[in-house]
Amino acid sequence: MIRNFYIVILAGALLLALSGCSKATEPGIDSIWLGDACPNPLQIGDVTDIPYKVMTRDDEISLTIVNSRNQEVYYKSINQGDGTLQWDGRDRHGRLCAEGVYFYFLKYRMEGEPVQNSKKILILY
Repeated sequence: MIRNFYIVILAGALLLALSGCSKATEPGIDSIWLGDACPNPLQIGDVTDIPYKVMTRDDEISLTIVNSRNQEVYYKSINQGDGTLQWDGRDRHGRLCAEGVYFYFLKYRMEGEPVQNSKKILILY
């Protein structure tokens, strides 16, 4: 179900954003899954949920959020299993992040090689 529809112009680029939560199919055992942030776009005062599932032998698993200039604004080390990261649009110092496009990454190792899954989120005020 789509709750809101936005047309946004950021830095001269036209972005279309749909707000709503879709149910994605989760993977089976021994896999990695990164869900859609909900709500997306994130507005002031909102908290977005980022669901994930991690079933891997790697001990170094993290969820990282970066801005459009690839500057890290949030980092959390996570454990195996199902989980949901709740993010309020603030950086690691507690400051509200600026409007714009952000990317979130689930980072881990598979057979010794670094791997990451990524998705994007939009912040509007």
